[in-house]
Amino acid sequence: DGWFWVLNVAGNDTLVHVHYKAPHLSFLPDSAAFYNSQIGIDTCTHFTFKNLGKPGELSFNVTGLYWLQGGQGVRLTSTVPPLPYNLKPGDSIIFNVCFNASTPAHVYLDTMVVETDCPTPIAAVIGTTTTPEPRPLTNQPRRKEKWQMHRTSAQPFVSRVR
Repeated sequence: DGWFWVLNVAGNDTLVHVHYKAPHLSFLPDSAAFYNSQIGIDTCTHFTFKNLGKPGELSFNVTGLYWLQGGQGVRLTSTVPPLPYNLKPGDSIIFNVCFNASTPAHVYLDTMVVETDCPTPIAAVIGTTTTPEPRPLTNQPRRKEKWQMHRTSAQPFVSRVR
């Protein structure tokens, strides 16, 4: 609740009473971390955007979702219910998100932004990838090479013996 005293250039004044009630919403979790994910394999989670208002309170139009950094390694796989959606009190929207990257030993950072006609929920998303496993050894015999140490003047050097 608040009061404003408004005065115009003609000297007329009036007292205006204003009432504001903030939307009662939740967006959980507020971030996601995909640590040491395997290359080329989906690792998934979901975010829930819920209108916690009481019946008869405000509804919000949820129109889309985008990534501030363009979706680095992460993507929206589904939205239940599909967008656009009018989020009435008691309703929820679930955003299913998967991380799948192709660069080993890399850190990916992005921010998911949900577009609405009033509040704009955001969630930080971080993903890291593992270092690739070493390739298995083959059964082929290795060629043995002989190396020989030479000394000329004060500088030694190594050469392969043929």
